[in-house]
Amino acid sequence: MNELHIEWTSSRFLNLALQQNGFSLVPEVTVENMGEGTLSGLICEVSVTPPAFAPARTFPVEELAPGKKTALRELKIDPDFDALLSLAEPLRGTIALSIRQGDAELFRDERPLDIYTPDQEPGDWPFWRVAENDEDKRELADIPAEEIANAMSEILDGLLSCEQDILYRETLRALGFNTLTNKARPILDAALALLRKAGRV
Repeated sequence: MNELHIEWTSSRFLNLALQQNGFSLVPEVTVENMGEGTLSGLICEVSVTPPAFAPARTFPVEELAPGKKTALRELKIDPDFDALLSLAEPLRGTIALSIRQGDAELFRDERPLDIYTPDQEPGDWPFWRVAENDEDKRELADIPAEEIANAMSEILDGLLSCEQDILYRETLRALGFNTLTNKARPILDAALALLRKAGRV
């Protein structure tokens, strides 16, 4: 029985002003054959939801021998410029990777994707996200400071005022963490600095 090992990463943002490579969103995808037989006829597809903002793109994989892997360097999606320009406010969507062999879907994974207009920056959003399960949970260092600041601001709205360590602990708890560590403190300091600079605290 053939087994696939997939590794992939992609930008969390879809925005005209931030895209590189000719305004394309280019996931980094590696497909490895962990089984005993050669894989052939694989089709990889990357798609965005809502689909109006970018068409799905497919990429065929040549025969993949046992123990071999390949990087899909040409798998990309191109945003629909008109759809992005007409976006009135930030929208939370998904980017998905699917791998099929004939009619059978062998692999599918979806990641959060924040879609926003060209004149907006991540710091303009009120958004912050918490993973639904441990597998998708991000390390604190991988969470943008803007998201941490947004969570912190919402906590301050509820508490009105509090000691800094209490604010930090409540922010970590909201983001799915249990302990205020020395490693976490400078990350939270940076988020609090963003709030102060923006006059939100």
